[in-house]
Amino acid sequence: NAGVTASKTYDSLMTVDQTTSSNLANTIGFVPAVAGGTTGLISGDVANLSVGAIAGTYNNQNVVGASSITITSVTLSGSAAGNYRITGGTTTANAGQWTLATGLSIAGAITPKALTITAPTAVTKTYDGTTSLVSSNITIGTVSGLVEYAAGAFEILNITATGTLNNKNVTGATSATVNYTLANGLNAAHLASNY
Repeated sequence: NAGVTASKTYDSLMTVDQTTSSNLANTIGFVPAVAGGTTGLISGDVANLSVGAIAGTYNNQNVVGASSITITSVTLSGSAAGNYRITGGTTTANAGQWTLATGLSIAGAITPKALTITAPTAVTKTYDGTTSLVSSNITIGTVSGLVEYAAGAFEILNITATGTLNNKNVTGATSATVNYTLANGLNAAHLASNY
């Protein structure tokens, strides 16, 4: 179904996650409609046949680059599931699951993952007649939400901060507005564009 577009939040993996699988099932409906028409569906079975889990792989694991999903298996559920097969598919040991010999390709996207950064733990500077703050003036807060790409190992980004004090004078400077900027981390696998 060329009109179907699926998406998930960045998780560093190329596989379709459970949420995307559920959304695909709800969007696609009866799988033969995607695999080549609904001519084989008996009208009385519409309420007794649905799509369960859908497994698939993205063409790229990053926000920038992900554009399609190849669906590799589909599970039919419902009381009528045993009466149907998926065209071009072969059964597996799991009841109702069909592996697609030729993967079905649909449009797919990956959306950036939101990060949480707490307020700076310190903002200090020596008087210079301006309200501007540079990175060396700011101790950034705690960052949470980075993806765990291996057991106990989280992605690392370069995070810098700039800001503005509410007053340029020693007497009067009581608060600051701080902005964070993300940049790529240790290597090509730690991309700021994924957040």
